[in-house]
Amino acid sequence: MDSTSVAAPAKVRGRKGRRSCKKGNSRTSLAIFRKHMIYSPEGIDPSGIFTNKCYEDWLSSRATNPKRPEESFRRALTAQLRGSDGRQPFTVEEETAILKCIRSKNIFAGMFNNSEGTGAGIGNIGFRGRGFHEMVKFTRESAASAFAKAKINAPKSHSVSDQ
Repeated sequence: MDSTSVAAPAKVRGRKGRRSCKKGNSRTSLAIFRKHMIYSPEGIDPSGIFTNKCYEDWLSSRATNPKRPEESFRRALTAQLRGSDGRQPFTVEEETAILKCIRSKNIFAGMFNNSEGTGAGIGNIGFRGRGFHEMVKFTRESAASAFAKAKINAPKSHSVSDQ
């Protein structure tokens, strides 16, 4: 190589996908949601997630403002519940408490008060999906019942000596 040519930079291997929180910021969506939940010996109260304070805290942690921030907040919460896109899911107790709240109708009703009226229809019918731990449990149960049915309905094999 002569002195005028420049070597190509080495490829930097990183995590796949986009990083939605600000660079150098460890305030992930999960951390923000957990910050706004109330933990007590009686149980977990997730009502703090469904407040303007949590929404504003989440919004301020984003690297760029989403085009539809209200919908993005709802999607971030439901994706976290499902553990989709490689997200770390909530614990079983946290998931159960959040699902109780988010499945009720109009849970986000008073949350997105803005002049444009965007976000008015978010959460009107409630969340109907399954949480991560619900899906794991459902998958295990359905696999076990399918195995049991297959075992019961399996044809009996006859040996050569039976004939």
